[in-house]
Parts: sequence; structure tokens; C-alpha cells
Amino acid sequence: MLGDTLSFPLPVPVTGTYEDLVNSGNLRLIRNDNLRSLMAQFTDTLRTAGTLFEIVLDTLHKVHMPYLAQLFRCQRIWMARL
Repeated sequence: MLGDTLSFPLPVPVTGTYEDLVNSGNLRLIRNDNLRSLMAQFTDTLRTAGTLFEIVLDTLHKVHMPYLAQLFRCQRIWMARL
């Protein structure tokens, strides 16, 4: 099936070291204020990226895949008549 061919697993980031740094309070060891601020926002950024990825996949499966499946069905019928 076309949908199986174009399915993608959700990415699963490896965050153990980051979580360890935050949970132990050692994020304060990062001296660069900008970097520390970005690192503090990292979890929210991952959550947002995951949500956007899910929206894209949902749109792909609900909107684009039915269209492509219909298109390929029509092409097969048309090619069979030649």
C-alpha cells in the first residue's frame, strides 16, 4: 500500500545527558548565558518540533495519501487501456 511506503516513525531524541545536567542543577555550570538559556528551552523546543512533525504526518496521511492513491489508481486504469 502506498501509505505503508511513505510512513515515517516519529523521531525519538536521546536526552539522557541533557536531563541529567538539568536535574542535577549542573546547568548552572554553563557560563555562556545565551547557551544556558537555549539549553533551558530545549525541552519545549523538542515538544514543539514533535508536535509539528505529528501535524505534518497527519496531513500527509489524511490529505496527500488519499489523493496520491486515487491518482495512481487512475493512472493504472488509463495505462491498461493503451
